Amino acid sequence: MSGRVRFLMSFRVRLMLLLTSFLVLTIALVLALDKWAQKRASQEVAQQSEQVKNAVNKGFSDFAQAMAMAIKNLNSDRYLYKQIQAGEIDLPDTVEHIIVADQYGAVSDTTVEELKGGSIQVPDNEMTQDNPGDPVEGEVKILGSSFKTYDTPFTSAKGLYWIVIVTKQGAITNKIDEASQTLASKSRELSNIRLLATTGLLMLALAFAVIIGWSFTRPIQKLASAAARVAAGDLDFKVGINRRDEVGQLADTFNEMIAGLKSKRELEEKLNNAERQAAIGRLTQAVAHEIRNPLNVINLSIDHVATKYAPENQKEREQVTHLVFDSR
Repeated sequence: MSGRVRFLMSFRVRLMLLLTSFLVLTIALVLALDKWAQKRASQEVAQQSEQVKNAVNKGFSDFAQAMAMAIKNLNSDRYLYKQIQAGEIDLPDTVEHIIVADQYGAVSDTTVEELKGGSIQVPDNEMTQDNPGDPVEGEVKILGSSFKTYDTPFTSAKGLYWIVIVTKQGAITNKIDEASQTLASKSRELSNIRLLATTGLLMLALAFAVIIGWSFTRPIQKLASAAARVAAGDLDFKVGINRRDEVGQLADTFNEMIAGLKSKRELEEKLNNAERQAAIGRLTQAVAHEIRNPLNVINLSIDHVATKYAPENQKEREQVTHLVFDSR
């Protein structure tokens, strides 16, 4: 195995690569989550902006439609409220009342029956010269209640008229408020999603760290347990760690050390056995020597007695010689 491969397979490099990979993956997930949240927020803003835009356009469209109804009815003898009651026309959705008055405020046409033949306050003629054709904000009382109006001057063959449009209160602002509330709700929802996702990523990072720590410290724990067994005198085992990094090299060295210690212990046992056998041999020789000396004296005494006191009869002499030989 080349030095570069050994370096890449080393314990510290593998740990560094794992942590770096997990860090990069975490950053990528956070960026992807943030991009997704931004996209969702942009879509929601665009959607709510479109709704507000449609509401504003609807308001302008209804205002223009109300102006057209009022101008069209200038030459008619029937009031607008009668045409509405007859079902001939309908007011636009965002328009509540239409009032047509001359330059002095006398009501000539209206959708409010109570204002028939009455008068209202209209802007001064000077305002029409400053902003010709532009609506002027005003106020009118209908049935004791004040309403905000948009007064637009219109000059016909019969003279100057003020077309007063009363819009429904909150027709547009409600849409804006609704859009704002929806955006706030979606913003909170996206924040909660991001919080939950970030918490999930942190929990995943913690679990990954625990797994990495366990996988990298487990071999070290095995080596520690093996060292305790060796210290207790157990040499009949091997450390089962199959790795190609520093931990694996340490395990191989540890197994070689166990094998060496076992060989030394077996050699010591053989030497001890040899020493015991030698000691027994020396003891046996000493005992045999100590026993042999008295036996020699006894043998010599027997020979002396057999020689000195041998019977004269040949047959008896042979028996005595035989007895002496057997006694030895």
